[in-house]
Amino acid sequence: MRILIAAIACHPRSGSEGYVGWSSVNAIALDHDVHVITSGAGRVDIEKEMAGHPLRERMMFTYIGEPIRWHENRLIARIQSWLAYRRWVDEAASTAMRLCEIEKFDVAHHVTYATWRMGTPLAGLGIPLVFGPVGGGEQFPLRFLTMLSPLSAGFEIVRVISGWVAGKSGLVGKAIKKAALILVNNRETKEFLLGLGAKKEKIKLMSQSFLSADKMSILRCEKPKSPSKDKLKIFAGGNLEGRKGVAIVLEALAILLKWDIPFEFTYGGNGPELRYLERLVARLHLPAQRVKMGVTLLAGEYFQALKEAHIYLLPSLREGAPVTMIEAMAAACVPIIGQCGGAAMLVTQDCGRLISITTPKQMALDIAVEIKALWSSPGLLERLGKAAAERVAERCSQSFYREQINDHYESIARNDAKG
Repeated sequence: MRILIAAIACHPRSGSEGYVGWSSVNAIALDHDVHVITSGAGRVDIEKEMAGHPLRERMMFTYIGEPIRWHENRLIARIQSWLAYRRWVDEAASTAMRLCEIEKFDVAHHVTYATWRMGTPLAGLGIPLVFGPVGGGEQFPLRFLTMLSPLSAGFEIVRVISGWVAGKSGLVGKAIKKAALILVNNRETKEFLLGLGAKKEKIKLMSQSFLSADKMSILRCEKPKSPSKDKLKIFAGGNLEGRKGVAIVLEALAILLKWDIPFEFTYGGNGPELRYLERLVARLHLPAQRVKMGVTLLAGEYFQALKEAHIYLLPSLREGAPVTMIEAMAAACVPIIGQCGGAAMLVTQDCGRLISITTPKQMALDIAVEIKALWSSPGLLERLGKAAAERVAERCSQSFYREQINDHYESIARNDAKG
C-alpha cells in the first residue's frame, strides 16, 4: 500500500514524541511506501539519516515550518508548542490535499502528535483515515493539585479548560467523523471520545510505543536482578512534570528512610518541576547521596542505569504510553506505577505493581509498603523483573506493532472497497 502519514514529531535521534514518530514511520515503511508530512525542525537530521537508510526508496518526506526557539520554561514551551501545532495542522491540511492531487494513496494515517486535541490534517481527503494511536483523554485528579508547584497546578487547570474547548472544535469533530478507525492508547481516551460522539465500533485500543529489536537487545539483562545487601536501586525518568507524581515518590522514600530500607533513587531527566521537588527533598530531609534529581544521562549511561536498577517508580496521575517505562521493563526493572492511562494497560500484577489513585499520603504509603515487600523478597523481585521483560518483548516489539497496524490497514481497505 501507499500510506500518507502526518507526523509533526518525527526525529531519528530524539525521545518522546519524536521517537514515536520516527519508529512508527520506519516500522510502517518495512511493509509499505510512505510519504510523511512532518516538521521542518527535523529536516537536517532526517536527510542525514536517510542518506544511507536501507528503506530510503520507500520513504519520502515533506517538511512544514522551521525550527522554533522554545521558551526555557518547559510549561510555557508546552503552550508554545500547542499554538505552533495548530498552525502546522492548518498548513499540513493544505499540503495533504495537494499531495493527494499528485499521488494516489491507499490510506492516510495520523501518527503524531499522539493527541485528539487538534484533530488531524488528514481528515476529509477522500481516502480511509487511521487516527492514532492517540491519547489525551486522561484527566488529572484535581484533588492532587496541592502536591504540585503553583505553575504546574495552573497548567493542569488550563489543560482541563482547553480540553473542554477542544472538545467543541470543528477540527476534532471532523477527525472523529471522517476517521475509518480511531486508535487510542488508553481506556480513558476511549470513553472520552465516545462522549464526543465517536462510534464504538470505530475505536480500538493500541499503544503507539514500542522498541526496536536493537534496543531490546541493548536493554536485555542476561542474569536475574537481585538487590545487593546494602542497596535497592530505584529509577524514574522523562520530562519532570508535576503530573508524573514524583512528589508522591519523595514522600514514599521518606517513609522507607524511617523504615531503614536502603535505597538509591535516581531521576534521569529535567523539567519544570525540578526546583520545587528539590525543595521538597530538603524539607523531607532526604540525603543527597540517596536521592538524585534531574540527572543528565547520555544514551549509554541511561541504558546502563536501567540495567542496574531494580525498580522503575513513577506513579503518574495521568499517563499515555510512556517509552521510558517500556525501556525500563525491557531492562527487567519492576514497574511501580499509578493505576491509570496506557501504562496501566501494559503493567499487570504479574510483572509489576499498580498503585490506586487515592490520596497523596495513601499512595506514598502504598508505594513504600510495596517496595518494602520487594526488598524483603529478592526472589519475588527477580521473578517480577523477568516477567516485565517478557511482557515488553511480547507486547511492545516492532513486529507486534507491524502486525497490528497491517491488520488495521487491511481491514479499513476492505471496508472501503465494499462501501
